[in-house]
Amino acid sequence: MRTSALRDVLAEDYAATDARLTVFYAAPDHAVYRVDRANACAWVLRHFPPQRPFERVEADAEVLRLVRHLRVEQLVETRDGRGATRADGRGVIVTEFEEGPPATSSLRVLRQVGSTLGAVHRLRPPTCRADALPREDLSLAQWYLADIADDVPDNRRGAYERLHHDVRVTYDCEGLPSCLVHSDCHLANVIDAERGAVLFDWAGAGQGPALSSLGWLLYSATIQSPEGPAEEFDPKRVDSVLTGYSRHRRLTEAELLRLADAIRFRPLVIATRAFRQSVKTRTPASAIGWWSRYTEAEVVAHQAMRFYENAL
Repeated sequence: MRTSALRDVLAEDYAATDARLTVFYAAPDHAVYRVDRANACAWVLRHFPPQRPFERVEADAEVLRLVRHLRVEQLVETRDGRGATRADGRGVIVTEFEEGPPATSSLRVLRQVGSTLGAVHRLRPPTCRADALPREDLSLAQWYLADIADDVPDNRRGAYERLHHDVRVTYDCEGLPSCLVHSDCHLANVIDAERGAVLFDWAGAGQGPALSSLGWLLYSATIQSPEGPAEEFDPKRVDSVLTGYSRHRRLTEAELLRLADAIRFRPLVIATRAFRQSVKTRTPASAIGWWSRYTEAEVVAHQAMRFYENAL
């Protein structure tokens, strides 16, 4: 990637002529940078892949405007008030850098993130559909399994059939209450800043079932985060997320009945992807990855039921 093009955009569109860029994350077609400026607060610059339409990047910026009153990363607008710009023909969004360590699953953090998500779910959603919702993710899982249907060895056929069954019976949450949703709401996307637990990485946010992002948060908070250690289940963590969430929104009876599906869907999809890869490469599938614990979703959903029964 040409960081010179990014520096030019920072100078021209954000009046940051002395910017220094440090890579947070880089892939062949997109990257995230820390932007340091003399005598000023640091920023975060996201340079989106070329296949992401600029209109979708602008929609991400509009979501950040919509939630800016909450404890979330804060959008930095260009000098002429735009939420997004281009570099090398690709979308760019700049936000304020949040100082602080990655969030842990402390009860305080979980209440704060739950409260933020509950407040988000009361907002009128944009017209664009969110990325990575259960319907699309479960369809992808079905494709992963169909792609290897004829290649699974006999000694792994049982594991394949279990995955196939679990994908088939997991509900996609369509038809449940819809709102603005964060597409990747898990603890690895939370910073424990001085002002509290800050939720970031809003790319792909949009309209979708409220339960999808709450389920993903509950999985990462109470079972295992994608970047966190394996821990024993603690029902107090479920209660803390829902205590915060309930300050703004209460789950409907239909949502409670489908909560286990919303908790399960994302790690289940990752499990099918990992299984497909292991069959393709003829290597053993990991049995200890964070995604392998998706079967514990029922325990979390049961505790959520108890929380609401006790709250009545």
